[in-house]
Amino acid sequence: DRPLLVTAPHNIYLRRDGHSPHAMEEYTTLIAQRLARQLGGASIAWSRPEQHRSELLWFLGCRLSTSGHSSDPGSRLDPQNRDPNYLQPEEVMLNPWFRQMAAISDHFSSGPGPPRPTLHVDVHGCRDPPST
Repeated sequence: DRPLLVTAPHNIYLRRDGHSPHAMEEYTTLIAQRLARQLGGASIAWSRPEQHRSELLWFLGCRLSTSGHSSDPGSRLDPQNRDPNYLQPEEVMLNPWFRQMAAISDHFSSGPGPPRPTLHVDVHGCRDPPST
């Protein structure tokens, strides 16, 4: 075990307090898992069933939005699935995403010898990036 944690928090549609929902970033789970495996670390991403559920809720919200039943396509998203970057400071330690990150970090620190620093790589995607 190397003290490397690779995360892909945006592999599902997520609510953002006071902002539009965050769209799912494709392939970030695969990138996080393979990067962690190649470097001997650990990865965190939302489960495949949660990805599927999020997609269904997003598309239901989009359908309701286009038919005039809702103005927000994210209205059907699970309110518990929130963008970790938009949590209030007092929510962080209660959030399941951050608790999982802390557990892995604690695992890396619990080995013999002095605690080792952990490198955290947060994978994000960009669909159709502009040419530069």
